[in-house]
Amino acid sequence: MHSIYAVKFDSKRMIDHFGGAADAAAALNLIGTAVKVKTLQKQRERGNIPADMVASLMLASKKIGHPMDPFEFLLERADDS
Repeated sequence: MHSIYAVKFDSKRMIDHFGGAADAAAALNLIGTAVKVKTLQKQRERGNIPADMVASLMLASKKIGHPMDPFEFLLERADDS
């Protein structure tokens, strides 16, 4: 992976954690993050999710009482060396 952040999250599993894109969008709306269902569907399909969306999904999951452990969705990370 060639990124300055060297981390990648499983966007499919993150969005499915809510029950799908529509449910994820509804949860995000509860925390004031307006996002189109289609946007989440595309992120899920591409397997690419921006860091700010990862953070928003984590906050939304906590708000609905079904918090996410980010390590469960982590695909890659840089060495600690």
